[in-house]
Amino acid sequence: MVIVVVGPCGSGKTTLVARLQAAGYDARVVAQEHSAVPDLWRHGGEPDALIYLDASPAVISRRRQNEFPRWLYGRQLRRLRVARERATLYLHTDHLDPRDVEARVLDHLRRLAAGADTRPA
Repeated sequence: MVIVVVGPCGSGKTTLVARLQAAGYDARVVAQEHSAVPDLWRHGGEPDALIYLDASPAVISRRRQNEFPRWLYGRQLRRLRVARERATLYLHTDHLDPRDVEARVLDHLRRLAAGADTRPA
């Protein structure tokens, strides 16, 4: 199962992918927010799971330990629009710790593997 994780800076992508890889999954971060290519997440083919992590600008600022400008957040969301529309799971991480994010994603991956396809119609 190929898993791609996208989202704005500071949403928890790198942490999640490290945890998924440690659990034996073929997971990668696509830092699409740094690209003008709306479907960069598809590089290498359509993933089996596309996980979209999100966080508010205030929480991103706290996590990054610097002010995260709202204009940049807006730009990243626009660039990630296609990925969000195609995501098999959208998860807002403001009030979740990394263990909670991992648990929710693993549950989603188990459901996908069992054939409970949650991709948008």
